[in-house]
Amino acid sequence: MDGNSKVIWNPYTPGYFDHPYDHLKECREQNPVHVGMHRSWMLFRYKEVSKVLRSKEFLVTDLSSYLSDKEPYIFKNSSKCPYLSDTSKWWPMHINNGLHKKIRIALSKALNEFELESSLLESLSITN
Repeated sequence: MDGNSKVIWNPYTPGYFDHPYDHLKECREQNPVHVGMHRSWMLFRYKEVSKVLRSKEFLVTDLSSYLSDKEPYIFKNSSKCPYLSDTSKWWPMHINNGLHKKIRIALSKALNEFELESSLLESLSITN
């Protein structure tokens, strides 16, 4: 990694939403591990991503607590229902350790229990 590289992942790069691949390739080749514009770590190569995903040293963010802190501001002057923290509490991508694994297993079994692709195609056909 070149510490002098100025390439930082930025979803607001011109043309990013139409074709993000050039910017992502530039990040992967010139600055594959860095702190992005939102002050979070950005990992662009499989080698680094794989280490982090498999390591027991890292935990995912506690989204529920984060949203709980932010709800008074998010829903200020609004009639919307401020229950983001409650609904996000069980999102598998924001749960750590054994509970995460149990939820993944349950979801895999539920999704593999029926033919998802044929159900989706049938639903699309009916909708169209």
